[in-house]
Amino acid sequence: MGIKGCTKAYWTAKNVSFYDLTIIYRKIYQKSLPIKLDVDVSIMFHSVMIDPKYAYADRITEVASRLSTLASYGFVVTPVLDGFDRPDSKRDSWKRRTTKLICQSNATHCKLKAMSVGAMIDNGDGTQKLKDELDMYCKDAASMEKQGVIRETLPSIKEDLYDKLFQAGALDKNNMNGGYVKQPIMNVFQADPMLAFRAMNEDDYGFLYSTDSDFGLYLGPEFFYINKYKLSTKKITFDLTGVGNACMEKVKQCLNHDHSIFFTAAEHPILDTEDHVLRSLLAIILGPDVYKRGVPNYSSSNVHDFIVKNKIFDLDQNQAHEKVIDFILEKKQKEK
Repeated sequence: MGIKGCTKAYWTAKNVSFYDLTIIYRKIYQKSLPIKLDVDVSIMFHSVMIDPKYAYADRITEVASRLSTLASYGFVVTPVLDGFDRPDSKRDSWKRRTTKLICQSNATHCKLKAMSVGAMIDNGDGTQKLKDELDMYCKDAASMEKQGVIRETLPSIKEDLYDKLFQAGALDKNNMNGGYVKQPIMNVFQADPMLAFRAMNEDDYGFLYSTDSDFGLYLGPEFFYINKYKLSTKKITFDLTGVGNACMEKVKQCLNHDHSIFFTAAEHPILDTEDHVLRSLLAIILGPDVYKRGVPNYSSSNVHDFIVKNKIFDLDQNQAHEKVIDFILEKKQKEK
């Protein structure tokens, strides 16, 4: 999920190599190798789930494979998952989207099975069993497409993922590059707060991987995280992102401004403040998970103009909070 329309509120560094990460890890984090990496597995699982070629078991296998690949480069990977007890509004939204995606995937699977069975019948193997199978697959595909019916009950992702990682040998600490995957952990509610808490409080924390834009809100201007990685032949590169331009400059200096890395500063640094309450209030204007609508027709550019015009970052905390709250309430009143 994340915050709407916040792309220009983040700085980015693209084409960062694994070697570059080791420099950042030692110089900025002042830690020794191997690099520890927390992974937002629920986001990773969602990206796999929208691909209709994966049935449930294949999705788990694919996620386990991606985690194993990261470990093979030398990361000590900790997979972190959403819990089963999420806030009702977000859980309902997640269920609707999940149901739709799984039904689409399963309907495609049934169609492919029907085509395979149909080909066998056309080739002369017209047994009653095959005809019954063909009829069943056709009915299932039509039912899932039209009514959104899910025939399977999804098992526990955490236990299934652990089993697949074990089978792949990814839990083995004797990897030649020093990387391995730790046992997956699951938060009571969403993974995001646990990932953010670990980032800011745990001594053994390293990097965080997620495509979710919420983390700039959670972590603040002094932190950054990996929001993308790309694999090529025997090489892996990363995209880093954060909300504090000063933090980006620190990364630049750490790497001696390696010109193979493409840095882009945050054009509208609206979350570039240590005040986490103020970051939350400003995010509400755009529309975070808890208030998806936000203020109608307001982008990060509009919010940045509001901050500059009212000198929000120059006010003391209480004044800044009140100013933003008054603004949100005023816009809310106009909606009525």
